[in-house]
Amino acid sequence: MKERGRRGKKRRRRGRQKEDGIKSDGGDEKVWGGDEKHRLEDLLERDHIPGIIVKILEQMSPASMSAQIRCFADYLVQEFSTSAGGEHINKCVEKLNDMVWKLNIVTLDKLVLCLALRSHEGNEAQVCFFIIQLLILKPNEFRSRVIDFVKDNSPEHWKQSDWHTQHMAYHKNYPENFFFEGLCEKAGTTFSNPPQYYPVYFSNVCLRFLPVFDILIHRFLELPPVSKSLETLLEHLGSLFKFHDRPVTYLYNTLHFFEKKLRDRPHLKKKLVGTIIGAQKTVKPIGWCLSVPYLEYLNRHGEDANWEPNQAYYVGVIGRLVDNIL
Repeated sequence: MKERGRRGKKRRRRGRQKEDGIKSDGGDEKVWGGDEKHRLEDLLERDHIPGIIVKILEQMSPASMSAQIRCFADYLVQEFSTSAGGEHINKCVEKLNDMVWKLNIVTLDKLVLCLALRSHEGNEAQVCFFIIQLLILKPNEFRSRVIDFVKDNSPEHWKQSDWHTQHMAYHKNYPENFFFEGLCEKAGTTFSNPPQYYPVYFSNVCLRFLPVFDILIHRFLELPPVSKSLETLLEHLGSLFKFHDRPVTYLYNTLHFFEKKLRDRPHLKKKLVGTIIGAQKTVKPIGWCLSVPYLEYLNRHGEDANWEPNQAYYVGVIGRLVDNIL
C-alpha cells in the first residue's frame, strides 16, 4: 500500500509539472534533446526567450543542471563541427557569451571546465578547444576583468589595509549573478522564490577560473595541434598565476608529467616557465625562484630557444642550494 501511494504521488507530481510545462529533472530526460536545433535557431534569428525557460531552470537541481551543461557542451561541439562557418558561427559565439555574461545562465568557469573535460578526440577535440578559446578571448568581458583584478589587488591580501574596499569596488564594476537574473529580465518574468546572496569577501570569476586554468593548460598540452593556442592563452591570462597558491609546484608537476611532449618544444616550455614564474614579479623579489642566467635566457628574444648551461651555471646553482640550506 505504501509503495502504491508513493507511485500515485509521483504520477500526480509529473502531471502537475506537465501542466506547468516543466520537465522532471530526474532520469535521462534532457532539455537539450530532440528539437534543440529549432530552439537555437529561434534564439539566433528572433532573439526570443519564452518565460517557461526560467521556470524550468528554477526547478532543476545542481546535479541536473551539471548534466544539462555537459549535454549542451556536446551539442556545441557537434554544431560547430558540422557548421559551414562564417556568420552562423559568429552568431553562435555571440549568443553563447550572452548566456554567460548577460543572461547569467551558466558561469564561464563551469562551462569551460565542462568543455575541457569532455572525452572528444581528433577533429572534435580541436573544435572543442576552439570554442574554449572563443569564449575566453573573443569577448572583452573576461579579459577586462582579469586586467583590472590583477592590477588593483595582491595575493598577500593580509598585508593590505584596504583589501575589502578594493574587492568590493571590483564587484561594483563587475557584478556577478548566479540565479539567471539576466534571463529573467530578458524574458519579462519573475522568480517564484527570489534569490538571496551571502556577502562576498574573497571570491570572483578570476579566482574561480584559476583551478580551471590549471586543468585547461594540461588539456591543451595533451593535444599538440592546439598547443599554439595555449601560448595565446598564456599571453592574455598568464597574469592570473599571480594569485596561484602553489605556482612552483604546479610548474614542476607540469614539466615533469608532460616532459615527452615538451622535450622538443623549447619555445612552449620557455613560455610556460616565463609566464608562471613571471606572474610573481610584483610579489616576490628578483631571483626568488630562478637563477640570474636563467632569467637572462627567459628575456632573450629570437628563434633560438635552446639553452645549454655551462659548468659555472651548475656550480652557482649548487652554491645557491647550500647557502639556503645553511
